[in-house]
Amino acid sequence: MAGLFCAPLKVVQFVLLLSLFCKKTRKLGDNDLNAGLYGNAAELSCGSQLSSVITIRSQPTKRPAITVVDNNTKAIAILRLTRDFLAVNLFILCGDIAQNPGPGDALRGKGLKVCHWNVQHLTNSKLEEIRVLLTSSTNKEEKPDILILTETFCSVKVPDSFYSTSGYQMYRKDRTGKSGGGILAYVNDSLQVNRRDDLEEIDLECLWLEICPYKSKRPLLIAGIYRPPSYKVVDDKRLEKNIENARLLNREIIILGDFNIDFLRTEKFQKHPLVKAMRNLNMSQLVHGITRPVSKSCLDHIWSSHVFWDVRSPPSHC
Repeated sequence: MAGLFCAPLKVVQFVLLLSLFCKKTRKLGDNDLNAGLYGNAAELSCGSQLSSVITIRSQPTKRPAITVVDNNTKAIAILRLTRDFLAVNLFILCGDIAQNPGPGDALRGKGLKVCHWNVQHLTNSKLEEIRVLLTSSTNKEEKPDILILTETFCSVKVPDSFYSTSGYQMYRKDRTGKSGGGILAYVNDSLQVNRRDDLEEIDLECLWLEICPYKSKRPLLIAGIYRPPSYKVVDDKRLEKNIENARLLNREIIILGDFNIDFLRTEKFQKHPLVKAMRNLNMSQLVHGITRPVSKSCLDHIWSSHVFWDVRSPPSHC
């Protein structure tokens, strides 16, 4: 409810009106409501209450009393219905609840666009191509809000300024100790973002970001991950534990990256220990097409804790 402190005037008016209705409802009394509005439930649950109600309604001398109770019941029902209506509108005015939630906005080209490219060495020509994609004014509908690059091969010797792009914040995690690997993320300047270093480990190629989607104050976790093909069971266990720690934060999670596990080899994929672990964490793999045309395999995955995402596979750069 912290968001209510900065609510607009309409929200304040609704709060005051809702408060008046709540006071009026309590003044009329809950006992009358229970006696009249929920009389059928009382009759079914208790024989003694059933007989007392029948007795009251069968005596002509009690009719005025019954009429008063019915009037109060109607008044209470109307007030409570109005109160519930105002409460729903109050939540809608807060600006963080959709009236018709679902994947519809994403399908219409709106919403948050999150992309992954297994760039396999971020050369100068590929970097220039990315800058054109992110800054071009002619393709606003196709511009990603978040772009995750894996296998960048970036070196710690190269400063951040070399990879910076106008209109985007840049985050990177280079492989240390040997060449290859590496992750780089571009996030639109208009998004609230916080890097979650507490979820990262030095020798795991994972980059975790906490991002608030547009017009929302509820952050979700987005990760870029590179899992080398040389990973063994013990390495997958550590990666599983890392993802589990993020899952325990009870946030929506989207993980994009090169997992080097072929989704199209169904039987082998289903038996892979990391895949089993991801499904035990209620994560779903959303990319079902070929991501590597040469090998006709699907090694680049998008795992999500919520399946309401519109996944599109652009032409491969590999």
